[in-house]
Amino acid sequence: MVQGSMDIYWENASAFRESRAYRILFVPIGECGTIRHQKPLRGEKALREYLIALQDQTIAAERRQHWADQWLLDLQSSKESSLHFSRISITEQLFADFPK
Repeated sequence: MVQGSMDIYWENASAFRESRAYRILFVPIGECGTIRHQKPLRGEKALREYLIALQDQTIAAERRQHWADQWLLDLQSSKESSLHFSRISITEQLFADFPK
């Protein structure tokens, strides 16, 4: 597991007719604050699937889906169109998916 902070940005929140575009920024603990690993995602379904995969797989699938749905609601209701996780752990595999 890689620990760090993560931000999810809804990049085109004001463009209601377009497919939703998200950008995930992950900063591993111990790396300089200016080094950010970015991952783009297109569409709410892709973001939801990512948020489910992000969670510990030993947690029941229904619970992981519930949290993913809640985070999506939090993001959609955010005035800044962003969501911040100050301390989160992701798998090495998910971390490897982030371009540097």
